[in-house]
Amino acid sequence: MAAFPSLKSPQWKRQVQKKDADTPDSNESKIVTTEEELEAYFIIKNLLKDVVDLQDITYKDTESYINILYKKNTRKWICRLKLTDTVKTLIVPDEEKRAKKFNLTSVQSGTIQRSAAQNIGSLYVIPA
Repeated sequence: MAAFPSLKSPQWKRQVQKKDADTPDSNESKIVTTEEELEAYFIIKNLLKDVVDLQDITYKDTESYINILYKKNTRKWICRLKLTDTVKTLIVPDEEKRAKKFNLTSVQSGTIQRSAAQNIGSLYVIPA
């Protein structure tokens, strides 16, 4: 069984590389999930609670929008939300999965309605 090197050993120091705070890391993610995006995710999830199993509704954040997904499948997107300081857009798929855009005044805008959300959710629910 190999022993771990001491924190003061030259072996350990070689493994640890200092990162300059002024140098951006190219591997560092530029994706930041905001509170507003999470709020929208939970609103949509709540709207669909009577249509699908809540565990089947997930999200994937990107640099430009948050994707609300059915069963973690990016091809089965429930909606997408582009939320910036100036523009808030809800994007929903129609029956042919073409994007329909709706401008929102806020995440809690009346555009996100129960009937619309249920119709979106029913696109992916297989009847029993």
